[in-house]
Amino acid sequence: MVLNLPEFELNVGPLVVQECGELEALHDAVRAGSVRALDDSVLGANLFELLRRKYHLGLGETECIAFAVVLGMGVCTDDRRARDAVTMEIGATRLIGTIGLLKHCVALKVLTTAQAFAAYRKMITAGAFLPVMREQDFN
Repeated sequence: MVLNLPEFELNVGPLVVQECGELEALHDAVRAGSVRALDDSVLGANLFELLRRKYHLGLGETECIAFAVVLGMGVCTDDRRARDAVTMEIGATRLIGTIGLLKHCVALKVLTTAQAFAAYRKMITAGAFLPVMREQDFN
């Protein structure tokens, strides 16, 4: 669903791919071209290390922010510290999370409210740390 939203160009860096391991859906999306694999050679080691030291984030979160700084893109994350870092580095207008994506899917009628809420509950059950939401909050 999210892969087909017209307003979003989905990209992923090599460290995030590595963190995802053998996540078949991600690899399939990259092969199909609905997610673009980014080349980290455009990132300077200095920027990456500066961001890593400044925000004490993991490799994947740091990589996402570095790509956003260098390439002018946004970041999708639910990690609280990463969200704060994104806001500081590139601004809150270039930040979205799972809840925002689900609400966007509902607004575009890609998902019903019930489907978005079911996806949210599935993520919570799988261990995601998301805010408490009610089904009607996805409208």
